[in-house]
Amino acid sequence: MARKKRTEEELRIASNHLHYEYWMLATTAREMAIVNHDPGVVNNAILESFVIHVRNMIYFLYSERPKNDHIVAGDFFESPSDWEEIRPVKSENLKNDEIKAHKGVAHLSYDRATQDKSWHFVELANEISTIFQIFVKHVQLDLLGDRWMLNKLQWFEGDIQYDEPASKGEAEFQYVEGTIPLLISAPHGAKHWRKSLDDYK
Repeated sequence: MARKKRTEEELRIASNHLHYEYWMLATTAREMAIVNHDPGVVNNAILESFVIHVRNMIYFLYSERPKNDHIVAGDFFESPSDWEEIRPVKSENLKNDEIKAHKGVAHLSYDRATQDKSWHFVELANEISTIFQIFVKHVQLDLLGDRWMLNKLQWFEGDIQYDEPASKGEAEFQYVEGTIPLLISAPHGAKHWRKSLDDYK
């Protein structure tokens, strides 16, 4: 049975949950890598949170037979195959860590007794992040919801070329209508170059 085609509004709402998953993956990875928690409930809770978000993000990026109510990367493209063609091949590390997450945290399994319980937090988060950035680069930005507004503003600012003069015959300022609502808090179009404390070019 073919998956249900989601509306743009459904995808925007789903993208806000995706934003949370990715944020929690990065935050818990950093917490486990930097902070030396004493063994106990807090350490276990952060570790298990990290593992669950690892599992969810790998599934989002590489799901093969998702259930109809599951949010997956392919939903954000005209066809799931469009995403499958541009995503990297799933690495052996991701395959192994996904299995480890299934058996070590998500399910109460007999394999827990013999399973490797070590996690390379930053390396794993970085690998997932690299693949996720490919998704973000290719997804239609107006399918990303409110939680992505700061990211959208940063991407918008990154395209502004303050240091480069306009080409010959090109207007100094241009307005290009888009589909992403933005609040510009400092709408200046020039970069100041200070020569001294009270002197600007």
